[in-house]
Amino acid sequence: MISSHYKTRSQRVWSVRSSPSLRQAEIERVKRKRPDSLDAYDLVLRATPLALAAMPENALQALPLLERALALEPDYALAHGYVAWCHEILFQRAGSGEENRRAAISHAHAAIIHGRDDAMALTLGGFNIGLVEHDRAAAREAFEAAVALSPSSALTYSMGSIVRAWAGEAERAVEWGEQAPRLSPFDPFAFGAWQGVAIGRLRQGR
Repeated sequence: MISSHYKTRSQRVWSVRSSPSLRQAEIERVKRKRPDSLDAYDLVLRATPLALAAMPENALQALPLLERALALEPDYALAHGYVAWCHEILFQRAGSGEENRRAAISHAHAAIIHGRDDAMALTLGGFNIGLVEHDRAAAREAFEAAVALSPSSALTYSMGSIVRAWAGEAERAVEWGEQAPRLSPFDPFAFGAWQGVAIGRLRQGR
């Protein structure tokens, strides 16, 4: 049974997730709070811009915040999703080793298990399962579930485009990648959508 606190927190995160500008406003609010007064939700918000930067140095800064969030709420799906992504960044972009690969996969599965009603958690879980574990069928299922929950999630389309492109689904990769900027033209992860489109076009021989 999900607690009323969790439902309230989930609803707040859902509203933040619906628009980059709303999300940024929540992040700025949390920056004004004392570090010792942060709850799990606040910690994830503080980690969000660091994770979205998709750079190893930022991922290393985000991980302690996310680990604190999971210490407070071990089943926090979105925290698991961002931890998975941070480890994926370190594994793929910083030459890190097997420990990061295993952590990315483990936390991705936790994000999906605990985030059946959380489009962002499903998106992050699917992204890491698709790119790191190479289970493209499970990734596809997670992305489709995320889109069903949140049809306007630009990040879902961006990350789904990348995974579909590497899986050889060129047409769908281009379709999803082009949909993302239509939904959110100023999204900070827009580069991911164009990466998916570029790889998809390359696979099409264009």
